[in-house]
Amino acid sequence: MARNALSSIFLISVTFFFGCSQSTKEGTLETKVKEFKFDCGYECTLENWLMDSVYSSQPKSSQPTWAFFYFKVNASGGVDSLFHRGTINEQIADRMKYNIKKTSGHWIIPEKTHQTEYQWFVVPIFNFGEIPCLGFPNCNECDSTLQRYMESFYYGMNNMHTLNENLNVKMMNSMGFGGGLVKM
Repeated sequence: MARNALSSIFLISVTFFFGCSQSTKEGTLETKVKEFKFDCGYECTLENWLMDSVYSSQPKSSQPTWAFFYFKVNASGGVDSLFHRGTINEQIADRMKYNIKKTSGHWIIPEKTHQTEYQWFVVPIFNFGEIPCLGFPNCNECDSTLQRYMESFYYGMNNMHTLNENLNVKMMNSMGFGGGLVKM
């Protein structure tokens, strides 16, 4: 069960993990190298901005949850598309969506960007469970296993991000076999 949950997380992530600007040219889709940058001031990062006031007032649980937030920034620096997939509770999802919408107007768009160009961003967020299973006697085995798998996946995602950012690595489409993949 935990393995199937992680399979679904991985499948969702690789579809959109690396943002790319796109435009149409003579009817074909073309990837652009232009990068939209976020500016929220000195010592502020997009990640910090998005996590502002993100918390849950739900009862504490050992069950880990996750989500991927997908949003598109247009050539005017506005967020014009936003959705998420995952298991994170709606209170956290609503706050993340609010914070993403608030980024409108804080984007630095490269010069000579055509009005039809845009860039997609994907924000993975993981809640490993408010109650860590390690050494906690009331944590069930499934949650404990899923916490370990999710933590491993989290570090793998961060490694992919670092490689892409620093080495211009191309992320391949995911491949899977055995055990039956989760139908989404």
